[in-house]
Amino acid sequence: MKKRFLAAILTVAVSAGLSACGSGSSATTAETTASAQRTTEETKVPAGEPVSGGVMTISLSSSPKNLDPVKYTGTYESQIIGTVCDTLVEYNTDLTEIQPALAKSWTVSDDGLAYTFTLRDDVYFQPGKYQEGRKLTAEDVKYSLERSHELSALQRLDMLDHCEVVSDTEVVCYLPEPNAVFLTALTDAGNVIIPKEEAEGWGEDFGSHLVGTGPFALQSFELDQQAVLVRNDKYWAATPYLDGVTFKPVSDGNQAVNALRTGR
Repeated sequence: MKKRFLAAILTVAVSAGLSACGSGSSATTAETTASAQRTTEETKVPAGEPVSGGVMTISLSSSPKNLDPVKYTGTYESQIIGTVCDTLVEYNTDLTEIQPALAKSWTVSDDGLAYTFTLRDDVYFQPGKYQEGRKLTAEDVKYSLERSHELSALQRLDMLDHCEVVSDTEVVCYLPEPNAVFLTALTDAGNVIIPKEEAEGWGEDFGSHLVGTGPFALQSFELDQQAVLVRNDKYWAATPYLDGVTFKPVSDGNQAVNALRTGR
């Protein structure tokens, strides 16, 4: 699994665990620990060893409103978008340096105005209504980043001028002036790479039918109810262990704790 996705999932899981411990007594902590130990013993799987299968349900404190990368405005949307889609570059798990993602390498011109990205050649989009899971190319990077520059609700890529496609696996991003945070901006979920056919085919409804290149594909999105994701078996980094991930809004803290303790 990709480091970014693992970090995001673990962050949510740990946050939920801390909420449970903070809302209850020390007995809750002991009960949770004992339950985990029993589970490990019953399944005969050494602690820390990954197991394939299963669906992880993650509670969100608020309901995501729109999963279109250029329209999202909240953290809850970004968690789902970042699970379905990928960015050119990403932070490592310690958030100390930017590392390759869809772009396997890049160079910056001496004047700081041109960033040349060399893309991976083994990345495919998840199948959607308007394309059947085709290979990602530099044209998709140009389309996605220029779309973000023009339409982003929070102007997440306002420092970009335009992109130029050199080949299927090489694209140059031009800035009007040097900007030290350009690479950081590219790690934002609002700047993920998407297929033009799906975005323009769905139009205003693209946010409910998001398609990307991430470890999980969006199966369904029901506003104020849930977002159901299923494993992307053609994920370029590795095959995810989980069969799927379901995000559910649970605004009440007590309900979230009860759901955690009962295994829901």
